[in-house]
Amino acid sequence: MASILLRLTLSDGDFHYARATYAITLGLYIVNFMQFFLVSKTIGPKVIMLGKLIYDIIFFVLLFVVFVFSFGVIYHANMYPNNVCPSPNNSTNTTRSAYGLLKNIIYMPYWQLYGQLDLETFEGDKTEEIQGTVVSGPEVSEINLVLLAIYMVLMQTILINFLIAMFSHTFNKFQENNELVWKFHRFSLVQEYYDRCLLVPPLIIINHIKRAFFYILYKCCDSKTNQVNVFRIEIKGKEKKRLDLLEKDAVKSYLNSSIRLRRSRAKTISSDDGSLEDRYKHDAELSLQEQVEVVTADVGQIQNHLKEITQNIKDIKAYKQKILLVELPRGVQSGTHVPDEVTMFE
Repeated sequence: MASILLRLTLSDGDFHYARATYAITLGLYIVNFMQFFLVSKTIGPKVIMLGKLIYDIIFFVLLFVVFVFSFGVIYHANMYPNNVCPSPNNSTNTTRSAYGLLKNIIYMPYWQLYGQLDLETFEGDKTEEIQGTVVSGPEVSEINLVLLAIYMVLMQTILINFLIAMFSHTFNKFQENNELVWKFHRFSLVQEYYDRCLLVPPLIIINHIKRAFFYILYKCCDSKTNQVNVFRIEIKGKEKKRLDLLEKDAVKSYLNSSIRLRRSRAKTISSDDGSLEDRYKHDAELSLQEQVEVVTADVGQIQNHLKEITQNIKDIKAYKQKILLVELPRGVQSGTHVPDEVTMFE
């Protein structure tokens, strides 16, 4: 919209502003195509991870700006103490330009981050006087060389490695549950395009006006419409009972796996003499009352687990059913008939 307005309102002499806006709009439109990669299970997690790494870069930029301005001011003050910029009307009078001064301050420290040291400027010539006028030029300053060495150590060695460490931490943290996060983003993308209007900008404003009109109409008339969410599945009756049994069976499997894990740990501790001796020493240091409290807490937890297991077994026997999970091959519809009840115990 901004590009179209600039194109229609600006004159031919200022058309370059509209052209720049068109270019930025096109670039953002192309970048927006990255959201379609979320559909892919391989590329989708990488796109999400790229977005999370941008937040790390924003935090790094805040630190980087502080160092750039601090060292840039020192560079410019020592190298160009008599710096003057010509006035905008190119007259003989000279005045300091705020924009030019800001550009000169951040120009050199910024590009030094990428390895462009520009040592010739730091080893510049002395200023000269021509007809009593001081000509601004890079002065030789040993302070700037020392500051350059300190700046490169801080930026290249510390801050850059700090940014790499932040990237590694974000990558490892995201890698643990990347599939789950990817599924949520894919669902959001599908839901967004399901609810999106078919019209393209700027005609999409018609759909927004329509939605606003009906929203105000419903609010004024106190109309309660039943909005159906197609992405929500309501389970009732026997299907709900089957899911309950599935959850109970999963709890039982988890308890059995935890018991097996404890047994394996006990065997490992018994085989490790050093760790066993440390455990005995730790237990000996505890008072009798603390030992009783620890044993009582363990017994209480065991009793609670036994009660849960007993109750789960009773529920399963009462229903005498089981859940049969089948991975359907391609081409088979999800509506394939499955028996309502399957006898679990003969």
